[in-house]
Amino acid sequence: MGMFDWVDFRTLCPKCSLPLSGFQSKDGPCKLRILLPWTVSRFYTTCETCGQWVEYANGRLEDPRSEENINAEGDGFWEPAKEEA
Repeated sequence: MGMFDWVDFRTLCPKCSLPLSGFQSKDGPCKLRILLPWTVSRFYTTCETCGQWVEYANGRLEDPRSEENINAEGDGFWEPAKEEA
């Protein structure tokens, strides 16, 4: 019996800009299945190059530096949130 599922999602690391994959989630059946990102609420990984923790919650990239989130565009690539005037 697995303890998590894999999430089929790729993006760039917000710290070093290298490709990221290997996302995991505990929102599914936790049987080491491969799930699509919109089928889970939260998924995460660690960058193998720089060690940055990367976590998405409800389609938004969690920013570990503050309480605010960074927008995650639908194509999976990282983009800073736009400042509101």
